Parts: sequence; structure tokens; C-alpha cells
Amino acid sequence: MLSPSLVLPLYTGTLFLSAFLLFSVQPMFTKMVLPSLGGSAAVWNTAVVFFQATLLAGYLYAHLTTRLLGLRRQMLVHGALLLLVFTALPISMAQGWIAPTDGSPVIWLVGLLGLSVGLPFFAISATAPLLQKWFSHTDHPSADDPYFLYGGSNLGSLVALLGYPILIEPLIGLRAQGWAWSVGYAILAAGILACGAFLWGRYRDTQPTEASEPVGHLIQKVTWMLRGRWLLLSLAPSALLLGVTLHIGTDIAAAPFLWVVPLALYLLSFVLVFARRPLFSHAWMLRGQVVTVTLAVLAVIWPNAGGPPASIPVLFGIHLAALFFSAMACHGELARLRPGTSRLTEFYLLMSLGGVVGGFLTAIVAPQVFDSVLEYPLALILVLLLRPMPATPIWGLWRWAANTLRLGRLQSIVTRWGVMSWGLDLAIPAALLWMFADQRWYRGIRDSLRWAANTFEWTGVTGNLIFLVFVGAVAIPLVLVSRRPLRFGLVAAVAILTLAIDLWSGGAYLLARERTFFGVYSVHTVTTRIGEFHVFLSGTTNHGAQGTLPTGRQEPLTYYTADGPAGLFFTALGRSNFTTDRMGLVGLGIGTLACRITTDARLTFYEIDGVVEDIARDQRYFHYLEDCGEKTDVVVGDGRLALAAEPDGAFGVIVIDAFSSDAIPVHMLTAEALQMYLKKLQPGGYMVMNITNHYLDLAPVVGNLAADAGLVARIMESNGWDPNRFRMPSTWAVLARTEEDLSILDGGAPWRELKADPTTATWTDDFSNIVQALRWRPF
Repeated sequence: MLSPSLVLPLYTGTLFLSAFLLFSVQPMFTKMVLPSLGGSAAVWNTAVVFFQATLLAGYLYAHLTTRLLGLRRQMLVHGALLLLVFTALPISMAQGWIAPTDGSPVIWLVGLLGLSVGLPFFAISATAPLLQKWFSHTDHPSADDPYFLYGGSNLGSLVALLGYPILIEPLIGLRAQGWAWSVGYAILAAGILACGAFLWGRYRDTQPTEASEPVGHLIQKVTWMLRGRWLLLSLAPSALLLGVTLHIGTDIAAAPFLWVVPLALYLLSFVLVFARRPLFSHAWMLRGQVVTVTLAVLAVIWPNAGGPPASIPVLFGIHLAALFFSAMACHGELARLRPGTSRLTEFYLLMSLGGVVGGFLTAIVAPQVFDSVLEYPLALILVLLLRPMPATPIWGLWRWAANTLRLGRLQSIVTRWGVMSWGLDLAIPAALLWMFADQRWYRGIRDSLRWAANTFEWTGVTGNLIFLVFVGAVAIPLVLVSRRPLRFGLVAAVAILTLAIDLWSGGAYLLARERTFFGVYSVHTVTTRIGEFHVFLSGTTNHGAQGTLPTGRQEPLTYYTADGPAGLFFTALGRSNFTTDRMGLVGLGIGTLACRITTDARLTFYEIDGVVEDIARDQRYFHYLEDCGEKTDVVVGDGRLALAAEPDGAFGVIVIDAFSSDAIPVHMLTAEALQMYLKKLQPGGYMVMNITNHYLDLAPVVGNLAADAGLVARIMESNGWDPNRFRMPSTWAVLARTEEDLSILDGGAPWRELKADPTTATWTDDFSNIVQALRWRPF
């Protein structure tokens, strides 16, 4: 028989391990799926919604088996379920699933996730409510309030989330990860069975009724209004989590592992609020929410009102702080309103349901409804409206005095003031909304700021003073009404939805915007000293620009200028004796390479998102394909899969131009992918890779791949930056089978040999290490 002193370590360790396995399987399997879908933040968000929904199913299973089966029969059923999971191990991607090439792949991805990891994830997801319920029936001194175990469970989630990209992914391949996860699951199953065995012999029947004496601060009487509040308090932070992740990745900067930090803060809030001795006061978290959300509102409004761009670390800090304090406020309310153990599984079920609904609205519904990341400010408004009503001791005392002393006049005044206060909650935001309804006030502020930007230098004291004036104009009204949640939320809503109107309408500088499963695309008009240009952005990453005047619009810009690496390579290729009938290019952008490549070869572009082709062919914005695309085809689909379907030896040149964004398609840079490219390349052909990236140094990766395949490689880096002409820095690598093939580059251009890096492991379909490739100081 297990010693009673080991009960708490056993339950805590088992919960920790279950959460660790849950959160390690999420990035592990998502990485397995990415080769079929390319790199996209939407893949992660869809996976998160699936895992949240499966978690809900696990919590529902725990709730129903607790209610219907009784404890001992529940343990037997759960034991059988744990054994059944071994039939689905090790974790791997189901065979025979091919991603659709048209339309949204959400349904396909959800089906694949369910078939491949649904059963293991479902079985483990029930662990948290089940073990806490079991623990409440033990004779441990803390059994009457087992919610602190939930904090330990989320600590396991946090360790897995941070440990996976830093320790697991760089050291272990995907196949080995699947087997290691299976071993961890076997240990977990043994731990759960041990918890059940201990309880079997020491069961304590304790079912408090609604009339029972409350245990600590646990609520015994559960109403439907309270259930609704549980649901909303879990829904809002979940929606905010995905909203802020998309916002900072789409509208600020796209960097690898960006999703890790918001999710870590989200999980940390659970750890802190459900601890037996909370580290932070709930009141201070509510005050901090006022400050950080106000700053987040300002951060959204400021650049769209004409202010100078703030530094990226500052913007990250503001939005992440708003997420953390809002999660602490909402989850702190959940912890404060948690019920007695008789309602424990119901409490977790509604919490999980709220998380699923919030995630579903943000990851699935919002991309279909909005063409920008509008869900983020809407989630900010919701968390503000859910702030608890403040204690009002003065008015409470007056009401008590009026009722006790039967002072009818005083009672009438107090009642009238309550009505007036609720009226002000609606009247103040309504007045602000009327002021900004025709945008005259907003346009006045915006035009004044833009006049100041053109007249003065933004840097230094002038810019800081103007920023402080702007902060005061927006922040002071928010702070003044912050003690009334309804009024505060509505005023913030008015501020966001009116002052930040350019964020969604785009103002005069936004020509078009589209949002798909793969990202948010926009076309902007930019005027420089040279002339007017149209610029194509994917999130915040420039994917091409073109002058608007008919004369000179065929000149390739951005990464493809004549004196840059791409221009020099194709010029050298055109001057050589090399001939080919066909070239394959992965990544379309706006079709700039169609005008850069001047040979008679037929060009086949491979683009994963059909919307990008629509934008590139829209003659209102771009003309590269119109002017230079007589011999150009576009194939919509994943580049690696589409190339694999082509005949061997079909191409003289293969261009891989898909690595400039944050979520690079790692599956395009593996040893297996390179071997496939070689099969599709004619003798004497070239592989050309645009490895320009703000955050990743991909040169060692490409050098190792070339050495592993027995190829020779050259690299050239262009640091030229001319914003007036839209000339951008770029880095290109050229790979060939022999040195003689690369002799065309020996004409004086600064190409240098690209060698293998012994400190960097070769990437394969089974192994890659993004952390090692990070630029710790982005160029």
C-alpha cells in the first residue's frame, strides 16, 4: 500500500506529466503536418482549436463518468481507455492523406489530427479533472480544495511549451520523439493507475450539499448566471491569446516561435491564480490590466493616426503585457468563483467549453468574416467588459442607512443615483461615438500628426512630447472611467472602433487586402522621391513592389534588382551557353522573376495560395505577369509536392523563393527535398535559393545540404538598401553538380564558396533545428 505521505507527490507528478505530454504532442505533430501545408500560423491556430475541442471532449467524458458511473466503475472504464491508447502509438502522421490544393484545408487538417492523435490526446485530456476529483475523495488534508493541483498541471504544460523548441526539437528527430512520447505515456498510465489503486482502498465519500458550510472560498451554490460567467471568463482570454498572436505576427513583425511567448504567458496565469498562495494580488492584476490594455489600445491607434513607428520590442512588450494582465484578471476571477468539489468536473467542463468557443471564433470564424486581424481589438473589448464590478462601500453604506433608518428621501436619492450611474455607463460612450461618427475629430488628429511628422523630426524630444500629448488625449478618459467595467469597456470600444478606423479601412494608402488560411495579404501605394509604387505585403513581410508608371514598370525591384545576386545570376546565365526549355520557381509573389529571367524558357511558378496569384494578375496593382508572362504558368499547391509530380529532368533551373517570411517551409530545406530537386533538374542545371530572412541565418543550412548531396555551392549577399527605389538587401545561394557548372559566376561578381558548417546538423524530414538558425540580432 502506498504511504500517505506520497499521495500528494504522486498526484502532482502524474498531473504534471499528463500536461507535459499534452503540450509536447501539439508542436510535435504540427511539425509533422507542416510539410503538407507549408509554413503558416493558421496551421498552428487550427491545431490549437482541435486540441481545445478534444480537451473539451475529455472534460465532458470526465464529468459524465463521474456523474453516471460512480468512482470505482469510472476507474475501471478509464483504465480500459488508457490501455486502448497503446494501439494508436507511436504518434505518427496517418498514411494516405494528401492536402487539398484548392480552398481552405481546415476540414482536412482537423480530420488528420483526429485520426492520428485524437485517441491519445482524448485519453490524457481527462486526467486533470479526473485526478483532482479522485484526490478530493482521499483523506489528504488538502482534499477539500484540490484546485491547486490545476496550477501544477499547467506548470507541466508550460515546461513542455518552452522545452520543446529549446531542448526536444534540436536534439531528437520526429520519429524518435514519437517513440519517446510513447514511453512517457506508458509512465503516465502507470501513474494514473497507481492513483486509482491508492484511492480504491482509502475512498472517502464527501459530497457537500448546497446547504453545507463552504470550504474556504469555494462556492457551493451554483446558478446559471455563475455558469455563464465561468464560460465567458474562459472564452475571452482564449480569444485574446490567438488574437494577440496573430496581431503581433501580422501587423508588427513576423518572427519564429512568436506563438510560444503568448501561450506561455496564458498558461502561466493559470499556474499563478490557482496556486494555494497566489503570488500576485488579484486587485493589483485588475489595476495592471487597466494600464496595459490602455497602452495596447494606444499602440493600435498611434501608427494609424500618423505617429512614428515604435520599436518592435516595445510593441511586443505592450501587447504581451495586455494579454498577461487580462488573462490574470479573467482567470483570477475564475479561481475566485470556483465551486465546491461536488461541481469540480462541471467547472472544468465549462472552462474548457469557453476556451474552445473563444479559439473557434478567433481561428476559424474570424478569417472568414474579417480581412484583417479585427478579432484582437474585439477580444480586448470583451476582457474589459468582464472586469468585476468594484466594491462601492460609500454607496453601500448609504443604502444600508436608508433602509435601516427608513429615510425615504435618502433612499430615493441613492436609487436615483444608481439609475443615473447606469445611464452614464451608456451615455458617455454614446457621446464619444457621436463625436467620432463622421470621423472629423479623428481626421483632425491624424492630419495634425502627419503635418507634424512632415514638419519636425520625430526622433528626440519633439516626437516624445507629441506622443505624450496623444497618450494623454486617449488614456486619461479611459483611466477616469476604469472603475466601472461597463463604462470602461464601452469607452475603450469607442476608442478602438473610431480612432483606429484606418487599421481596418486602410485609409488612402491601402489598395486591397485579402485574408486566407495562409495569412493576411495587402497591397499599398507608397510615394517616394522617385515616384509612386505599389507594394505587396504578406503580414509585415515585403513580397514585391512595382512602379506605377508604364515606363520602367518592367524593372524588377526589391530582392530582384539588376545589381543584386538574382539579377547577376540570371544575367550570367543569359550570357553563357546554357540552354533549357523550362524553369521551375517555388513562390510567386507578384511575379517579379518573370521580368528578371529573359531567356526563352517556359516558367512554371508554384504558389501555395491561389489568392496570391489573383493579386499578382490584378492589373490594377501589378503588371509583371502581364508584361513578361507570355510563357508563364502558375500551379497552385505546395511547391515540394507539386515539383515531385513533375517528370525527372524537366527543369534547367529550379528557384526556391519561399524563405523570406517568419514561418519558413522547413520541408523545402531538407536532405530529402534536395534529392528530389536533383531528380527534376537536367544535367548541368542549377538550384537557386533566395535565403533572405530577417530572423534566420539559412546559409549554414544550405551549405550542409549541398555538402551532404555532393554539390558545390556559391553564395552572395547584397547589403544595398534604397527605400526610394525599393532596392532591398538579399542573400542568394546557387547550387550545381560540378565546379565547371558554376564557372558562369566567375566573371567578377562577389560570389563566394558556401561550405558546410560542422557546428550545424543537416536538416532532414525527421530533424530540423530552427533555434540554432536564429539571428539573435536581426539584420
